[in-house]
Amino acid sequence: MTSLGKGALLLLFSYAIFFITGYGIYFGLARILTLEDFGTYGVIIALVSVVTVVFGDSARQIVSKFASQAPKAHLRSLALHSLRVFFIAGLVLSVIFFLASGLLALLLNDSSLTPLIQFSSILILLQLEFSVLVGFLNGLHSFKRQAFLESSYYVLKLAFVLALPLLGFGLFGAIGGFIIAVLAALALGFLACFKSLFSKGKSASRLKAKNFLHFSIGVFLTTLALHLLNNLDLFFAKALSPSGSSGILAGYYIAASTIARMPQVFGIALAGVLFPLVVKSFSKRRDFALRQARNAFQYALMALAFFAAFFLANPGEVLLLAFSPEFLPAVPALEALLFGASIYSLFFLLVVSMMAVGKPFRAFSIALAVLALQFLLTFFLAPLGLFGIAAALSISLLAGFFLALLVFQKTAGFLPDFGKAFKTLACGLLVFAVSKALAFEGIGLFFEFLIAACLFALLLHLLKVFSINDWKHALRLLGNQP
Repeated sequence: MTSLGKGALLLLFSYAIFFITGYGIYFGLARILTLEDFGTYGVIIALVSVVTVVFGDSARQIVSKFASQAPKAHLRSLALHSLRVFFIAGLVLSVIFFLASGLLALLLNDSSLTPLIQFSSILILLQLEFSVLVGFLNGLHSFKRQAFLESSYYVLKLAFVLALPLLGFGLFGAIGGFIIAVLAALALGFLACFKSLFSKGKSASRLKAKNFLHFSIGVFLTTLALHLLNNLDLFFAKALSPSGSSGILAGYYIAASTIARMPQVFGIALAGVLFPLVVKSFSKRRDFALRQARNAFQYALMALAFFAAFFLANPGEVLLLAFSPEFLPAVPALEALLFGASIYSLFFLLVVSMMAVGKPFRAFSIALAVLALQFLLTFFLAPLGLFGIAAALSISLLAGFFLALLVFQKTAGFLPDFGKAFKTLACGLLVFAVSKALAFEGIGLFFEFLIAACLFALLLHLLKVFSINDWKHALRLLGNQP
């Protein structure tokens, strides 16, 4: 396996740590905080994430791009210049977020959110600087240090976000734990980049950075739209609910969303590996790039079909196992969200692949159209409660998926293997039927999961959906081999 393949495996490992600790935080806080405080925490973090994820991902891509191209003598100058530029950007964004706290709280129908939004604003500055360091390590192809740094941050976040509320600091403690974790991760990041940051070097040219920044506007806008699609439904659940119960209803919705979005790790991880592969090979080896995109799509579809089928067969049991009986009113929202979250992963893969072939503004146009449709459908279906808000997202993403598939086919000639796709969905339906019939509860749900997984794997093999050759393709995708 090539160094890029090994790096991909390391980064996939850090993705796994990210999801495990992320769910650990929500499962833990659901038991430590009150239901209303749990819902409020989720809303605040989602609100901050709209800024930190979008700007952080943009900073990571820009720094990674130029660190990978810069001569060794210019690395120190490039790193310090990037830290300064994004420190200023992060400071400005944090101040704007702080000053807009009252307006944001008003839009979310809860004035008590104002001090929490103000307190969380420092996260924007800290996470932007952390993203610069991660991007720098990525550009140097120091995947081992990058994976260690990101994994350490996720573990620190789990520890501090849960520890402070347990010590009696409540909701502010949970957000404060987040801040402490980023500070600790920043210290580790500077240590990881110490040699490059403090060695002597020449000044780096800034002309290319300006050109790349102009090109990356489309990527930035698409990233913003994708992140809004994955979080806007939660904001609607908070803002469109009665003020007296909006925190509790948001808590229900966060519980449903936490379960429904678990399978997204497969689509997001595959997109993270696929993006640089398609960027590198599309212009010279178009057929190879499209084949890998087709393989990634099929792998994601298999994972999503299984998890969606299993969770749809056991929505109440999964909620009870992960949370508590208090969260059972979230079942209707979970059922609607499971469909939408699965479609989002496939939509995400198509949009990222479109950006990889050099069409970021086309990708942004599709994501923007889906957002507009979600807005319209949400206000139309909101009277149905949390189920209506979740259904609006699912319907919008389904329409967006078919639009993205059509545009990507016309743009790059991409088409999935429809025969395998239909067989995969048929296997998912059979797993749903068997799981529904078994109906295990509590710890027995794990045995049902194993039975369903074995059945699904057997069906895929018998229908020749996933063979030995497919295993080889999966390894080639990670190993970056034609």
